[in-house]
Amino acid sequence: MGSLKTARRYPTMRVFGVLLIVVLLIVAIVFALWRRREPPAPRRNDSTAEEPSAPVALPAPAAENDDEPTGPQPDPAAAAAAQRVHTALHTLAFSATEITGRIPGDHARLANEALAAVETALDEPRYMPRRPNVIPELLRAVNDEDASRRQFSAIISRDPTLTADLLKIANTAFYRVSDQPVESLDRAVAVLGTQGIRSLVSSAALQPVFKVPAGQFTRFPGLAWDHAFLSGVAAESLAALAENEDPFAAQLLALLMGLGVIVAFRLTYDHYSREPGLVPDPEVFATMIDRQAALIARRIAASWELSDRMITALNDQSSAPVVGPALLSRLGRSLWLGRTLGALALLVREGTLSAADARDAALAAGVSERLFDRLWLRLSQQQDG
Repeated sequence: MGSLKTARRYPTMRVFGVLLIVVLLIVAIVFALWRRREPPAPRRNDSTAEEPSAPVALPAPAAENDDEPTGPQPDPAAAAAAQRVHTALHTLAFSATEITGRIPGDHARLANEALAAVETALDEPRYMPRRPNVIPELLRAVNDEDASRRQFSAIISRDPTLTADLLKIANTAFYRVSDQPVESLDRAVAVLGTQGIRSLVSSAALQPVFKVPAGQFTRFPGLAWDHAFLSGVAAESLAALAENEDPFAAQLLALLMGLGVIVAFRLTYDHYSREPGLVPDPEVFATMIDRQAALIARRIAASWELSDRMITALNDQSSAPVVGPALLSRLGRSLWLGRTLGALALLVREGTLSAADARDAALAAGVSERLFDRLWLRLSQQQDG
């Protein structure tokens, strides 16, 4: 009896065992498929950690690296140092006690009218200087190393005013080598030489001739022109030595800036002539020159069909008093620092500043020591000559 019951249970147990195996296989297959759909868990080196760690963020750059410049940066300190030099030159040129940048209340209306009138005034012939007819061709010739004296003579001879100016320069004591006057243009070009032509043709072509009433800012015209000339000498050297730029273009731009200064002066003076109750105030003239000279020079350059590169350099002169020299174009930087050095040379010549103070001011404005020493020697030689 007992053996019969046992025999009956065996088939049932075998069936149950088979079913159990099938179920386990199905579960294993499903589990394997589910595991394949899960992304692999990151391997952890710390077997003792009980909780998954939070995502690790990249370390932030060190604080000191945040302020490291990645390129040329504005330099307000250098800009302010240069502006102080130009303000000192205004003080000298207008025989003022100081120039503060503050316009007296009763002159504010006139100053605003003069500033607003610049754009339309430059359409008047009396404010726009004559462009020598040969300027475009002359610019090409002075930048051509193979240009001959005969080519220079042929170009200059087509402009009677320019011819007369060059003959006058060639007969100055600085260039004359004998008691015989220089009477031919070809001889004048030979006396001056190529470099003399490059430096002095632009001066002769652009030098302004105008008068101011006796007793009122009589020092301004001479100092304004001397500043333009010395700025041209400095800008030319900076372009060649420091910027790998065209030295003649830099010199021409310095002279154009001089013209911009003079036109700004004339326009302001004309406004005062309509207001007999107001005595011309140096603050108004200084403000007009600082704000408008570069814009006027740019307008002259555009009317003379000068290159975009030269016009950009003139545009730089409007932003330079704020950003300093580093952000300017190479030609614009040569011009800005050249005008600063030209102003310093004049201040030393007139006894307003010592040579040591001029050196400190130039370095503060962004001129390197090596360049200053080389350029200052040349500027001193120009003034001695």
